[in-house]
Amino acid sequence: MGEKRDATTSAAVKAEIQAAARGRGENAEAYRLYLQANFHHDRFTAEDSATAIAAYRAALKLDPNYALAWAALSIAYSYAAGHSWPGTVLDEAFRLARETAGKAMRLDPDLAEAHEAMGVIRLRIDLDWKGAEASFAAH
Repeated sequence: MGEKRDATTSAAVKAEIQAAARGRGENAEAYRLYLQANFHHDRFTAEDSATAIAAYRAALKLDPNYALAWAALSIAYSYAAGHSWPGTVLDEAFRLARETAGKAMRLDPDLAEAHEAMGVIRLRIDLDWKGAEASFAAH
């Protein structure tokens, strides 16, 4: 009976690890760049926003299937445009935000951060409050 419980526990732990790793890339350098981008994005200044966007893009050059980085890049573009930070071309940033959110959704439709990115698009660009609420509630 103990062996069966251990096997069940082991399977449950493996499932949790797989769920936690969902959308995360395989490339260690891409992950480092993603973390660096998050640091700058969280500082919430025009200069840090530009640095974050560049770091997300560098991570995605190394790992183009990194859904989490695509979602984060989308949110960074949305915030840069939404705050009209210097050097940001609004229409271009909003277009890129939509494209990168779509890319994250295509790569991993179950990734919570991809749904968050779509929610930000619907809220900030489309002014679709019900659609945004549905995206935010999706995962």
